[in-house]
Amino acid sequence: MQIAVTNYWGHQGCIFLYDSDGKPLWEMQNEMNGNIIAPVNWDGDGTELILTNPDPVRGGLINSNGVRAVAFPDDGHPVFCCEAMDLTGDERDELIVWDYHRLWIYTQAEAAKTQDYHPVKFPAYNASNYRGGIFLPGFILPPVPC
Repeated sequence: MQIAVTNYWGHQGCIFLYDSDGKPLWEMQNEMNGNIIAPVNWDGDGTELILTNPDPVRGGLINSNGVRAVAFPDDGHPVFCCEAMDLTGDERDELIVWDYHRLWIYTQAEAAKTQDYHPVKFPAYNASNYRGGIFLPGFILPPVPC
């Protein structure tokens, strides 16, 4: 388990990652205001990524080392707001980006695979711009023979 936070004091693009005991793992300046730091189940394999913002150059999904793992294409999509939610019911998250006039949804190119990873998230009705996002691991374990 890890804890990712963003800072709105001083430089507003700082992102920090801590281990489950609160020990700092790394920090970085993303140079973007309003990083949302949302956990994302992109591949469905139990590896969580962190959604920062929808900017095609400085945004996207970063891994637990702070390295960009998935970039948004430079295709003219809105960059005002973003969120990650499972919209298709396959337990992988889609990336939703929008502004005042448009809404775009990004999803994976490949079909969903059978997966044993089923993360538990805050319910959508609790979504807010001022919230903490959480993924609790939810693996389906095989039955133990008696």
